Amino acid sequence: MSGSLRAALAMAAVLGGLGVVAWRQGSAFEVQLELEGVESALAEARSQQARLSRDIRVLRSRERVVRDAGRRLGLRPPADQVRFLTLEEGR
Repeated sequence: MSGSLRAALAMAAVLGGLGVVAWRQGSAFEVQLELEGVESALAEARSQQARLSRDIRVLRSRERVVRDAGRRLGLRPPADQVRFLTLEEGR
């Protein structure tokens, strides 16, 4: 094989290797961008979950339930002196 043919093959091999490296780095960059997007979406979902959990705790609180039951349904907590009649007392 002549020297110029060897040099051309070596140059082609080097350029081919550089092309593969550039392709792999480009692919890795795309994957990194996708990963950052997924991590951002996950952080937003966790933040929303925390907000929803806080809202649920507030909505389930006794204070809120008593207030809404009174306002919407006209209910009120029983007084301390409430006395329930039994069947025999009610006759």
